[in-house]
Amino acid sequence: MVVQIRASRTFRGTEKYIGDLCRELAVRGYSPAAITLPSGPLVSLVGQMGMPVFELPIRGDVNPFTPFLIAGALRKCGAELVNTHGSHGSCLCNLGARLAGIPSVHTVHGPDNKYAGMPAAHLIAISEHVRQHLIRQGVSQKRISVVRNGVDVHKFVPQEAAGFRAEMGLSADWFCFSVVAMFEKYKGLSFLLETFRTVADKAPNARLLIAGSGPLEADLRLQVERLNLSHFVRFLGFCEDVRPVISASDCLVLPSECEGLGLVLLEAMASGRPVIATDSGGPKEIVDEGVTGMIVPVNDIEKMRNAMLYALRNLDWTREAGTAAREYVVSERSVEREVDEIEEVYCKVLKHG
Repeated sequence: MVVQIRASRTFRGTEKYIGDLCRELAVRGYSPAAITLPSGPLVSLVGQMGMPVFELPIRGDVNPFTPFLIAGALRKCGAELVNTHGSHGSCLCNLGARLAGIPSVHTVHGPDNKYAGMPAAHLIAISEHVRQHLIRQGVSQKRISVVRNGVDVHKFVPQEAAGFRAEMGLSADWFCFSVVAMFEKYKGLSFLLETFRTVADKAPNARLLIAGSGPLEADLRLQVERLNLSHFVRFLGFCEDVRPVISASDCLVLPSECEGLGLVLLEAMASGRPVIATDSGGPKEIVDEGVTGMIVPVNDIEKMRNAMLYALRNLDWTREAGTAAREYVVSERSVEREVDEIEEVYCKVLKHG
């Protein structure tokens, strides 16, 4: 019995990660379960797979009752191992595992504070970038294993854009860039819109599909109007299933200021699409410059514009890079390989504590 714990009310890449992990663990004979916030996204995501879900008020790092709530739930479900995710409440959740006498692993999905996973027996960093961030905070290298994200290569597959574009009312003559992200400052969407204004000036057939939601939505929509981009930019709203967005586009862009790895990059690459990402941490560990995509400096409008225009004007490269991206993910970053590596960490912790 392996219990995943995540305190979040928002569906993000971490929720996808946990869903894929639970599904693959079940295939391998484990009994996955989850502890999360009442009505949180994991309730339906894990629950619809027929796995136990315990809904507890565990958000925040200052509730002194959290460890006791966690310990009680873990004893009730017969947990043998705990895997916590994210920063909110994770420190207290790992303390709860200790109270119950159950070993725990903490997965670090971004540049979080070291204290979230301090009580855990071992840490999983989703990239070397995240591992180095933890080491700089004083975490022992022996306590950290790097396991980069994986993606379901049977779910994310190359598909022709025509059908998806017809459903969205997009012309077959347009070159469509897509971005899938929460509307938060560190995701760099405002920077991308400023850049895209310069792209559209030189390539009138360029279009930008934006999938997501968040606190900056109103500001981003006003920015589109200010830049006279309403004709070129399409807001698609929150998309739990991003496959239609990726399949309708020619190239995915991730303009983040800071990124642990970038799961959506792998989803696009598995779908046979090249990617353009900023040098914001983890992305350069999975994007082969010039082969599967391009890496540009953070907040560099000129370099981002040039990369986007290169993809638009060199369609042979775009197709070849998409093919290479798919081959890389299938061979190196499938969810099966990811869980192989996670399982090694679990076995190590169960053996040595």
